[in-house]
Amino acid sequence: MKDYYAILEVLPNATQEEIKEQYFLLIQAWHPDKFRSAKQKAKAEEKSKEVNVAYTVLKDVAKRAEYDRQLSGQSSQSVRPQRPRPAEEHRRPKPAEEKRGRPAYDWGQAERTEAERRRTDKEAKEADTSALKEWVRFYFEQARRRQSKQPPEEQHKSYPTPIRVLMVDDGTDMRLHVRKLLGSETDIKVVGEASNGVEALEKFGSLMPDVTIVCMTSPAMSAITATEAIRRKHPLAKVIMISGQNSTDYIRRAMTAGACDYLTNPPPAEELRSAIRLAAGR
Repeated sequence: MKDYYAILEVLPNATQEEIKEQYFLLIQAWHPDKFRSAKQKAKAEEKSKEVNVAYTVLKDVAKRAEYDRQLSGQSSQSVRPQRPRPAEEHRRPKPAEEKRGRPAYDWGQAERTEAERRRTDKEAKEADTSALKEWVRFYFEQARRRQSKQPPEEQHKSYPTPIRVLMVDDGTDMRLHVRKLLGSETDIKVVGEASNGVEALEKFGSLMPDVTIVCMTSPAMSAITATEAIRRKHPLAKVIMISGQNSTDYIRRAMTAGACDYLTNPPPAEELRSAIRLAAGR
């Protein structure tokens, strides 16, 4: 078990406020953009991930208490059983005797082990998700506004015209999925679709949408390249990127390309609607 207190460089009796303050200091100190070489950047990203995992556990009072119990239980099991002396050793039993003396399989222990493995996997996934959200908040001001507070529902209905959305994706499934998520919203309307960057530029020029959603995985033109192309020709365009990438370098490149918000794929319905409304200034 990793020592999360050592990773965050705090004492086990540190207060929640001290842990939070130390977390932000470490995140700033190990920001990958502060390092020049690829090796140093990779080390910084690995350190940042460790810090985020540790903070995800220690910032939650219940998770921290459970972790402390496990940590104290692990330290109490430090006494190792001694091996019997040769004089005390018994002869090796024959196969038939081994079979009769073999203990029954402990199904309860197996279930507890499996439950522990699933819990660990879940915590690791939550930590990765938490780390990704931290980096998105760091690079995108709109994401900070979106994650802190949803716009009031009454405000959405007060505009006479709906928000016009252009969907850019090289796969039909994603375009259909976004249409389904937005189909019930009266203040948001998908006015066009494009399957590549060239088509997106043509559609943007003819439709002039309020918001453009870009979610492309094709090697020929990535979502970042498509965003750069749209923003180069239409500097005031509001582009929301949807991607399955979770590296800090990719998120930073999305911001540099001109995206105003970044959502993980598949995007939660409420986050997508909120991102569109914020990008349109509503």
